[in-house]
Amino acid sequence: MELIQHLWEADSDTLKVVVGVALRLLIGARRFYRRGWGGLQHFRHYLPALVTLFVEGMLYLVANGLILWGLVGMIF
Repeated sequence: MELIQHLWEADSDTLKVVVGVALRLLIGARRFYRRGWGGLQHFRHYLPALVTLFVEGMLYLVANGLILWGLVGMIF
């Protein structure tokens, strides 16, 4: 735990970018493997589709924010 805290404090901008990119890759992979022959995402029921897409959308926004925050921190 102490190592993670030290890494977060020492090079937090790089870590923010790495975590943001990792989140985007995770979401992209989940979306990719949910696609069928026609290129559409397939869900068994409507409610899980709504919840999944909403949560993934929010995580995607968080990932973009982390990437931008990290890049701005690196530049300035």
